[in-house]
Amino acid sequence: MRIRDKYDDTQGRIVPVWDFWGTARWYTEDEAYQGLINDEGAHTIVLTINALDGTAIDRELGY
Repeated sequence: MRIRDKYDDTQGRIVPVWDFWGTARWYTEDEAYQGLINDEGAHTIVLTINALDGTAIDRELGY
């Protein structure tokens, strides 16, 4: 995975990672949001670990 530098979007490095996959489901009792709910489940990465140092990587932030 490419890990971005926290302070410079143009810099980064490639590191080995462990990705843990799971099924994400969303629920709500509020009827106003029923159309946004995914109750079938979606396979997604739920956790990414840097294999070099064991730190967790936030995939949305990229580091």
